[in-house]
Amino acid sequence: MKPKYEKKQAPIPASMAPWLQTPDLYLAGRAATDGTDELAVQMEAKWGVGRLRLLVSDEWREKFDRQRRMYNEAIDRGSLDDVRHEAKRMAAAWRKLDAEASAAGKSPLAPEQWEIMNEDGLEVIIIVRDELDAINVARNNRACTVYSLAEVGRILAAYPEIAKIKHTFPGATVTAARRKADPVSLSWNENYEDDLPF
Repeated sequence: MKPKYEKKQAPIPASMAPWLQTPDLYLAGRAATDGTDELAVQMEAKWGVGRLRLLVSDEWREKFDRQRRMYNEAIDRGSLDDVRHEAKRMAAAWRKLDAEASAAGKSPLAPEQWEIMNEDGLEVIIIVRDELDAINVARNNRACTVYSLAEVGRILAAYPEIAKIKHTFPGATVTAARRKADPVSLSWNENYEDDLPF
């Protein structure tokens, strides 16, 4: 007996890597690559994006770059076995560079940060150099709000009065910042006796 309908599978493009050709293969491959990619994120958070490979010898840098090429090729064109194999080797390469840099006495990237308590004393505000530092500080699971210098610049651009005062009076200190009140949102005083001109 034939089913009422048959589910047709779309043809698989010939250019698609073998490990991507079925949902089960894809999930198995992702299981291998996700852990390796997370390790890469951790290493870049620790050492800086693209910095770790520069802290080791030319020999280890070449080996690392070669492994990275093989890993990427396995993802682009390989089988599930290729992906699993190269993902393990890529993770080992990250760990090796981490160990080599540490053994050479290189210092991990430490985010520069400045901290203040907001005016009501309920929140720590942290200012850092850039977005990467903001990500690294935010991962510390502290109850805080983190701003990069670029974000501070954008906030100041929204308050041109502050920038104008600081420019006009060098050394002036900002003690409070308020937006101008919208006259439409003001409530009228009941004792206001002037007639409106319309």
